[in-house]
Amino acid sequence: MTIANAAPSSVSDDELQIECKKLEVWCTQQEFHNKVDALAAKFSLEDRFNLPRLTFLRDAILSAEFALKHGGAISVRLAAESDQFLDGYVTVPGTKTLEFQVTEADHEMHFGAVMFHFRPGQRSDHNL
Repeated sequence: MTIANAAPSSVSDDELQIECKKLEVWCTQQEFHNKVDALAAKFSLEDRFNLPRLTFLRDAILSAEFALKHGGAISVRLAAESDQFLDGYVTVPGTKTLEFQVTEADHEMHFGAVMFHFRPGQRSDHNL
């Protein structure tokens, strides 16, 4: 992901909603990463982590990194607003689709630990 601070963003809430909808469409892990990276570049690092309207972007950043680091990920997308309690989906070999929820935690001085909770009964802990 782009780490450098961007200029103050002038992206409207309507534009953000459109960008969010684009991330709810299945695409390869690399295509998803590219979409997320392009959107993230429009905001400063501080804004990405502090603006409530960018919650979906934080989930997308973590999802993109997870999909790229998970060698078997075929495709990824964010969950739609109607998908309660889910943040996204990832497809892995064998046409298996995993639903996940991202949880960020500061745990025993291990800041930035990210847990991906998979359903049903699957859980994978990854530090990004």
